[in-house]
Amino acid sequence: MAVAKPSWACESLSVPSINGMKRLMDFSNTQLEITKLPSSESLILNALDPRFAGIRLKLILSFYFIIILILLISAVAFEALRSFALSYLGIGLLLSISILLGLIAWYFFAATQCIFFAVRQHDIVMKSGLFWRKQVVQPLQRVQHVEVTQGPVDRKYSLAKIQLFSAGTAVSTFRIPGLDVDLAEKIKQYVLDYQLLTKAGVDKTSLEQQCSESFSGVESMLQKNSEGELPPQLMSEGQSDS
Repeated sequence: MAVAKPSWACESLSVPSINGMKRLMDFSNTQLEITKLPSSESLILNALDPRFAGIRLKLILSFYFIIILILLISAVAFEALRSFALSYLGIGLLLSISILLGLIAWYFFAATQCIFFAVRQHDIVMKSGLFWRKQVVQPLQRVQHVEVTQGPVDRKYSLAKIQLFSAGTAVSTFRIPGLDVDLAEKIKQYVLDYQLLTKAGVDKTSLEQQCSESFSGVESMLQKNSEGELPPQLMSEGQSDS
């Protein structure tokens, strides 16, 4: 006579394998001393192309000029608007808006000059922020694909923006604007070589050499800072004091 199992009884018990038990026994979680952690002061940060901040400021001022031109034409065409613009309230409102727009333009110009980046062997670091500083580290092993994009203004000044897409995301999770187009392409090639190197079942001997050459190409582009061809390097400690 069969005996029915209670509803709470398990169908089967999962017994850990010997290898699983060994991994559990080998696991350790040692506490690290804070004083022995790597120092961020040794990280060399590179500024964006020195033209990028000025180009962004010119675009903002051009947009403001178009708005002012439209307002002037409207004031000439409509007498009611012209009367309001010449009143004390209208003059005060125009001055307030002008000051606000000037502050916005200054903020974007100054914030652009506070963007720095560094390319390391296994990740890319970007530090930004004028009042609130932020440092983001993108591991290259998590990158799904990389893009180099150029708008009309970027093409005119030979600039580009590099975008990294992490695995499982449809939008870019890491982007650096205002790069020299040659430097952006070299960084892209290094990321692609790194992805091939980390894949299984490939000839890693030749890929290691190719990846090393790509990284050397990025380093050589950044070393041109001393010649004035690329933006100067800044130490992260010196940047935080500015």
